[in-house]
Amino acid sequence: MSRATALAKNIMRRLAPFALLCFLLPFFSQQAYAHSVHTTSIIDTTYVADAANETESYKDYTSPRFNVDVRLQKGGSALVTETEVFHFDGGPFHQVERDLVTDNTDGIQIIGAGIDGQALTPGQDAGNYEVTDNPLTVLWHFDGASDVTKTFTLTYTVQGAIHQTPQGDTFVFTTLPIQHSYTIQSSTTTVHFPEEIQALDAAVADGNTAQIQRQPQSITFTSKNLAADASIQVKIDFPAGSLITAPPQWQQQQITAARNALIAQQHADAIVLLNLIIALLILLIGILAAIFYRRAAQPISGYPAGKQEGVLGRIPHFPVSSDSRLDAPPGTLEPAAAGALLNSSKLINNAHALTIDINQGLATFFELANHGILTMQEEKVDGTAQVKPRSEFTIEMESRPSKLQPHEEQLLNILFRKTEQGPASVHFTAFTRNYKSKSARYTNTVKQEMFDAGLLRSDNDMLRVRLKTIGWLLFCIGCLGAISALSATATGDWPFFMPGLALVIVGIVVLQQRNHCYALTAEGEQLALQWQGFYAYLYDLTYKRIALNHNNEAELGDLFVRYLPYAVSFGLGQRWIDHFENIGITSLPAWFLTLSDQQPQIVPSNGRLSPLSTMFIYSRPPYGIYYYPSVSRGGSYGGGASGGFGGGGFGGGFGGGGSGAS
Repeated sequence: MSRATALAKNIMRRLAPFALLCFLLPFFSQQAYAHSVHTTSIIDTTYVADAANETESYKDYTSPRFNVDVRLQKGGSALVTETEVFHFDGGPFHQVERDLVTDNTDGIQIIGAGIDGQALTPGQDAGNYEVTDNPLTVLWHFDGASDVTKTFTLTYTVQGAIHQTPQGDTFVFTTLPIQHSYTIQSSTTTVHFPEEIQALDAAVADGNTAQIQRQPQSITFTSKNLAADASIQVKIDFPAGSLITAPPQWQQQQITAARNALIAQQHADAIVLLNLIIALLILLIGILAAIFYRRAAQPISGYPAGKQEGVLGRIPHFPVSSDSRLDAPPGTLEPAAAGALLNSSKLINNAHALTIDINQGLATFFELANHGILTMQEEKVDGTAQVKPRSEFTIEMESRPSKLQPHEEQLLNILFRKTEQGPASVHFTAFTRNYKSKSARYTNTVKQEMFDAGLLRSDNDMLRVRLKTIGWLLFCIGCLGAISALSATATGDWPFFMPGLALVIVGIVVLQQRNHCYALTAEGEQLALQWQGFYAYLYDLTYKRIALNHNNEAELGDLFVRYLPYAVSFGLGQRWIDHFENIGITSLPAWFLTLSDQQPQIVPSNGRLSPLSTMFIYSRPPYGIYYYPSVSRGGSYGGGASGGFGGGGFGGGFGGGGSGAS
């Protein structure tokens, strides 16, 4: 191997650590800063030997000795003299750099620097020292030095070197640089203090070890063989007030910052507590106001004693004595109004608002048929290979009297276009579709008739509208406030979310109060109790709890037809048809023409009321869609139809779910 090759390899081997150091220097700088933040030292320093970028020759350096002499002064300042010996291997070297960190000090003032016992003057040439700020750095400039040992001295004053702790006046000092790439064979730090003051305790604060020697007016810390980046942080406690009477400026700033942070936290906690109290007040006052406002705007009085709630349409049990059961309507109330009355009763059905559904529409339809105004005809619709034959029903208007009840007139307007021409006809499925889309006309008319009769509260709808408006207004304002608080750029604005959430909850409560606006007047509730007796009679009759007092088939048929509108309005329509078919009443009303009536050669089915039941099937939701149940006598049909009318289309109002054969 040639001498040149060996020299090149030697140079590369020597330069490799410096290259790695340059690569990792930013990372180490960040770590050093992080360390300085979490320590209580007043100085964080770094020594760097620079070879003036002359990398063509081998260079290395170590520190045989690093001594520090500290003299504490009353008032909290410290006079520090550092003496470090560098041995340069190779070279030439031209400068040495010393970084001083002023964290946790009131400032550092450089007094002087020297090399090998010779004082240097400020400047940038060889034989001078240079001081720069941000960070505070001292540079020793000297002529090129190779394979030589030099001693560097630095003297400076640290203001605010002592601070107050619970232990007393405390001095904390980092004797070595936290970051240095070279080894230090020996380090001695001597701390002197005034004669009349005695140290209470002395220790190495950062966990490293050092020999501690106490003299009457000084303490010495000695360490050996310190590796790269090893440092010693010493801590000495003195009696409180012996060196300083007030915290240094930097500690006062920390105390002020901590106090401000505490005040800010207390302020933030107060804001949270205030918003929580406001939110609770909004909830309490808002909910109580909504309840009392609804009650004050709609007082309930005049209810008879012994009211019964949650009876109709809830459970198949009616605590109505035999003396209270009525086998005839207790008044002249139309079937639609009677059904709406029971369906909307607070005392009977635990209802809070007026409820009118398709049951009342069909009841009016049957009442018009009983008066000879409407007729119904069954028609056969041929099927295909995929679809079974089915029945269709046509409604015909035989006449249109000039004097009809308003709700009857409105139902005819839904069924037929208002015309002065002759009789009109429409398919029954069209009626169910039209009723679904135009039911508001009919229900509003029934409602107005009940208003005129004094059965409905005149202020109920107005109160519900007011509650709806107030509720949605509070809900929207609360949502906007809560979203604005959560999306605000200032992190301290989040507590304002709580009042917004409280407004949202109050808005929901106000909207719920609409469901507690009683629809019926006291007179309406009393009348509903009377009609409950008639309802109980029809209910017990359909479920065979009582027997009919009629033995004549004609009288039974007349009873079936006469009370069919009421049974339908009460939600008992399907059970009513099944019951009379089961006891042998097979004659359909005169207004209902089946295929056998129109074509006598067609053999009627065993259950002559089955076409009427099929019509009921066609009226179940969704309106106007054909259903093809297995229609037969008694139980098989009762089970098939109960779901459509007992729970969905009809029985949902009062009778609950249907049942099978009785």
